[in-house]
Amino acid sequence: MGGRAVRVGAVIVAAVVLFGVGAAIGRATAPSGPVSAAPTQDAGMREPPASSDPGPSTTVGGVPVGYERSREGAVAAAANYAVVLDSPAVLDSERLASVLQRVAEEDARADLTERFTRIAALLEERLSLDATTRSDAGFVMRSVPAGYRILDYSDDEATVAIWGTSVFVAAGRQAVAPAWGTTELSLRWEDGDWRVLSIDTEEGPTPPLPGNAENAALVGAQINRFEPFWHRPATEG
Repeated sequence: MGGRAVRVGAVIVAAVVLFGVGAAIGRATAPSGPVSAAPTQDAGMREPPASSDPGPSTTVGGVPVGYERSREGAVAAAANYAVVLDSPAVLDSERLASVLQRVAEEDARADLTERFTRIAALLEERLSLDATTRSDAGFVMRSVPAGYRILDYSDDEATVAIWGTSVFVAAGRQAVAPAWGTTELSLRWEDGDWRVLSIDTEEGPTPPLPGNAENAALVGAQINRFEPFWHRPATEG
């Protein structure tokens, strides 16, 4: 799995779309074509999961960790790791190392570090994101999970797709429109927690803009393949 390209986070997708840096970070996307039909699924409100606590059980250094060894625990880990790895943490080498120490599988850590470092350098170059800009009170780099799909699961490994959007704001920098992307995380149970083996993010499905009905039904069907999240507020760690 270590050989897969790491295309990380909806915020980074937005920057890739705007600045065309995809090829430089190993992005290999086929030319876009007609939206393919997705399996139909009940679009009504789904029932929330049975009351349980899949995690996280604690927050260490700003990273939510401690997940249940279950399908729900894998989903919770994937969603939270996707958020942390699509945040300003990836722009600081020391912070990135600390995050990956806590969330990445040991053998995958070096590869993830190298790829995130390369992505961060490109973003900093294209957006001029120096330390002063990143520390500004108005700087925002945040992703919001909106749905998930469990693609594969066992008690030892899991693959979860997280669909969500992003917000990027930096004073004096070119605006980046909110982007929708799907982040696929492969996880392994290691040392009592779920750890990241690989990450792969692609654009979409993107909700159609107002007044644009083209492919709306097909995009809606794609979105309905993802289960909704039932959120709870973050706690201090």
